[in-house]
Amino acid sequence: MKTVLTSFIEHTSINHGALHERVTAASVTYNGYSKSEAEKQLPTLASRIYSAGPVLSLVWQRSKQTYYVLLPQGTSLQLNDAAVSVKPQGLDLLPKWVITSLLIRATPRLLGSQENHPDRLEADGLHYVVDRKQLKGTGSLITTVNIDSIWCEPAKTARLIVRTVTFTPLRAHEKPDGELPRKIANQPRYRLDTLGQNIVRDGSGDYVKRTLWRNTKNRVPAFRLNGLVTLESYYRTRLGVISLFLDDLKRAYGEAFSITLKEIEPTVHIPVSGASIKKSYDSLFDLMRQQPIWITNHSDDPDASARLQALLLPHKVQSEISSTIQPDGLNILLVNDKEQYNDGQPDPYQEARRHHPDTIIQSCYPDRLKLNSAHVVQVLLKELFIKSEIQQRILLLDYPALPSDAVFITSVRPLDEENVNKIPWPMYYCKVEGERLCLGPLPQSMEDALKENLTQPQHKAVFTGAERADLIFWPESGDALTITDTEALTLPDESTTYKIVKELDHTAVWGVPSQLISEYCEQNTNSSIVHDLKAILADHSETLPAKAFRNLKYQSNDTKHFFDYLCHRGYRLKASMQSKNTGPLSSTAGIWIDKSRALYSVGNPDSAQRNQDNFNHIYCVEDNGFEVPEWFWASLEVWHVKHRGATVYPYIFKHLREYARRETLKH
Repeated sequence: MKTVLTSFIEHTSINHGALHERVTAASVTYNGYSKSEAEKQLPTLASRIYSAGPVLSLVWQRSKQTYYVLLPQGTSLQLNDAAVSVKPQGLDLLPKWVITSLLIRATPRLLGSQENHPDRLEADGLHYVVDRKQLKGTGSLITTVNIDSIWCEPAKTARLIVRTVTFTPLRAHEKPDGELPRKIANQPRYRLDTLGQNIVRDGSGDYVKRTLWRNTKNRVPAFRLNGLVTLESYYRTRLGVISLFLDDLKRAYGEAFSITLKEIEPTVHIPVSGASIKKSYDSLFDLMRQQPIWITNHSDDPDASARLQALLLPHKVQSEISSTIQPDGLNILLVNDKEQYNDGQPDPYQEARRHHPDTIIQSCYPDRLKLNSAHVVQVLLKELFIKSEIQQRILLLDYPALPSDAVFITSVRPLDEENVNKIPWPMYYCKVEGERLCLGPLPQSMEDALKENLTQPQHKAVFTGAERADLIFWPESGDALTITDTEALTLPDESTTYKIVKELDHTAVWGVPSQLISEYCEQNTNSSIVHDLKAILADHSETLPAKAFRNLKYQSNDTKHFFDYLCHRGYRLKASMQSKNTGPLSSTAGIWIDKSRALYSVGNPDSAQRNQDNFNHIYCVEDNGFEVPEWFWASLEVWHVKHRGATVYPYIFKHLREYARRETLKH
């Protein structure tokens, strides 16, 4: 079976001797202050370190309250503070994660600015700048991709961090009275240099790592491989940044430091059939036609109800407009975006939930209801359907079977954010007996049984941290499974994709010699595309731009023959990226499962896509001494929990979480 590339790290190679010729390390700690005094000074220490010498990179170890610094060989820090201890550190004596992060973060200063490459920044991590937008009167919105290494406890290996980070000017966050929101005021500050090409940690800086709008994420796509692909466009995606990062390590360190990403050979790779998804949704829509949907409009858009009714018509679902929520019906409540409700102004959806805690209500924003919003309506219908199942305590579709002796358990994050790690999280359970659902708060006796039977890693995942793992528990035997998002990613075949992009970029820059096209036409007179090629030739001179061939698709045998002919002569214009077994993107489709490691990932239905906004995460099932049962894998093959795709958790967790959220609102 074809292997799958992941963002897990297979191997980190560090030649300490070779590195010692170029760099040296030091640790920086406070030794003249009490713990409380040191904590007051820490926010300014990083900027002081950057000012005290030619710092290449900086890493903070919270457990030891220590900064580690990487410097060019033969240099040192000049902090001139008796309360600060600066000690040289042997590279081979540093914790592996520390030296790895130091070396990763040092690449911008080792390489400097490079033509035709995105800017690289070291600002509490390595950042590749993929976009800059000028904000009126306040500065720039700088979108970056952050790369680093971190230990992944569930998978017992390191993984690569690949995430979008946005730098924004402080002034853009100011309230009308000129004050900063408390959360922004307490963020670490960063300063742009005079050219705006570099960002450094500085307590008096005027930038923070925060998006401007609470309800909006500044996204960088996973990859974009449709249309005219160039290296410039590729480097503006997260996959492109990974390729550039791996190149940067070679340029900066040669053989002295390298990272190899892990390939996994799945036990099974299950395709997700579009026909199966359609059949499932047809059954769901049939059931939804059995009773009307009530539409209540509490938004500022008076036409939203009529637009929604028009969008429901193709699904043959009855709908009625109502001025109030119907307690015994299926309700869609049209409301403004929650960001539009000012402090103290009630949110109509939250108010409706409070006044009708047991009523089926699904909210919708009017601006989502456009002519091409069929998918929005389908999501509304499937969410109402699942809420109806919860209310009736019965599964209405033909779902994969679940064991009746298993208890499915989830935790709900408390509303008190400041004490989220100090107070108990409410826990709820679900049991499935045939088609019947048993739902309720988790009894204390079962919580006690959990604590007695879970392994230490399971206990930590379920009862600590800002994110809590869901679990499946068998009270009679004490067996337990916890399900954790490792945050590692399923990647396309990066090296093959990068090679293809480089070839496409070469052709985009230099074009195709017209003589080569003429020769092809002479040698392949019977080809069905010769007429089209001669027309293209007639419109151009000696060199044909890549965009001249954009209307020829890599589909028929004749077009494939032509594009392969050019590729073999050094002019790639098209590439087969999505082929089921050979395409470099094929790993991003379907469900792959590695049963030996209890790892799995859920991808696109049908074939892989050339454009993808988000990478598919890899999940880990941890047990306390028994093998993951086969029904677990089958329970992922439900197509309406995650809209028109397989679910990443056994499907019943969708019902359980929805129930738990509703119960939490009651209290």
